[in-house]
Formats: sequence, C-alpha cells, structure tokens
Amino acid sequence: MILKVENVTKRIRWKPILEDINLDISGAYGLVGPNGAGKTTLLRILSTLMAPSKGQISFEGLKWSDTNKVRKIIGYMPQETNLYPNLRVSELLEHFSKLKIVGKPERKNAVERVIEEFNLHSLLNKQFKHLSVGMKKRVSMSLTLLHDPKIVIVDEPTAGLDIVERMRFLYFLKGISQDKVIIITSHIADDIQFLCNRVGIIKNGRILYDGTVEDVVNAVEGKVWEIIADYQQLKTILLSNKDVLNINRFNEHLVKVRLLVNEPPQYGQSVKPSFSDGYMAILKERGRTT
Repeated sequence: MILKVENVTKRIRWKPILEDINLDISGAYGLVGPNGAGKTTLLRILSTLMAPSKGQISFEGLKWSDTNKVRKIIGYMPQETNLYPNLRVSELLEHFSKLKIVGKPERKNAVERVIEEFNLHSLLNKQFKHLSVGMKKRVSMSLTLLHDPKIVIVDEPTAGLDIVERMRFLYFLKGISQDKVIIITSHIADDIQFLCNRVGIIKNGRILYDGTVEDVVNAVEGKVWEIIADYQQLKTILLSNKDVLNINRFNEHLVKVRLLVNEPPQYGQSVKPSFSDGYMAILKERGRTT
C-alpha cells in the first residue's frame, strides 16, 4: 500500500507554503521539520481538509479529487484535541460513528471495538473536558480509528503525555502500521526513531530528505562528539564555527556539549549518533539553500 504524493504545491495569496512535494509513503512514515516548515499544511492536504494549488495525490488508484471516497479511508487526529468539551465520551463515540459509518450494526460493532482497544469503559460517562491529556488522546485516537481507515494521519500524538502514556501510544501506532499507512509528525526525535521506517525532513515548504531513518543516523557516524566544558569554554565553542547539536548541564560548573565535526575536537569523545543528530545535520547542510 503506497500513498503517492506528486508535485504537490500550496500557495496562499501567492506566497509559497509547499513547493513540489514528491513522496511515496508506506508503513510508518515520519514528517519532521522546524516550526513553520509546512508539516501541518501537508497533513491538512493529505487529510482533504485543504486542497493543493498544484499536484495530485493517490492511493491504490483512488485520486484525492474524489474527496468523499478518500475520507472513507482516512483517519486524521490533529494535535489539538478539544472536540466537543461538554459531550460525554459515549456521546462522542455515537456522534462520530454516525458521521463515519452507514449501517447501524456496523456502527455498534465499531464502537464496541474501539472501547475495548483503548480501554474506554471507565471513561464513557465522563465529559471530554474533564479528562486528562492522556485520556483525551486515547479518546481522540479511538474516534480517528472508528471506521478502520487504511491511512492514519496523526499530528504530534505524544505531545503532553507522560512517559508511560507516550510509550503506550507509540507501541499502539507501531502495531497498526503493519497493515495501515501511518503518517506522524513529532518534535520528539526518539518517537520518530522508534516508530518510523522512513522519514521526510521538510524546511521552508521543501523536502530536504526522504529516506530511511537508519540512513539519517548512519550519515553522521563518526562525526558526533561530546566535550565536557566549563562556561568559559562553552562561550569559545559557541563563538567558533563548530556545529553544536545539543548542550546539557553536566554539574553545577560544567556542561556537556554535543558537536557535529569532521575532525576530532581536542578533549572530545566520540559518541554513537542518534536520529536527532542526523536530522540536525541535514537541516544545517541542506537547509542553507532553501
């Protein structure tokens, strides 16, 4: 199952938001980039909530110009989960099942299925506005999957979750990616590395990279170093031309500086690169021309 995005461009009042996006998406696909890069605009286009200015999208022969048919195979969960705050969870399930599913028996079966999948039994009589962030995410995802869509699009699904809820959510998405196309945006690099087999890195409305997560990491193998420095040394490092990937407090007087360099720095220690390191390197190296 491949979702094909061909030459998709979006302009608003002649201002380019997306430029010639070409992607073949299957399995679990991560879409990452800085704020304002165009991620949410692309998700809205893929979800049929916004039309592209140019280009086309297709999935198993179905064209995105046939909006009604496309919406039957798509589930979209936006970052904001404020739905209908005064409705109870049971009312939300009933309302969305009527919007998404035609037959009454099918609606009943779908609601029962997601109640079991997301363990919603204890939440059914609670108003949505009184739920915790994690509970709201569970309910929102259950509504997204009510009609068993082939394509699931989720915008920052783990934002605001504690560690346990976050991992539960990621394991669930990884499980359903075996027989669905999952598209996820996240500012948490570890989420992308755990969940996705492929990733698109976007900046200023253009795709800088489209490939495997593994290749992003391998691209900076042997180039990531850490230095323990005091604050005077940190100032010198920041004023140099070295690419600083991250800075963390080591103790009261020292910081741990993570660098991307081709030559070993003095007193530096080579470290295993992460997806975040490779992502930052691509933004720095390829993003200069966008």
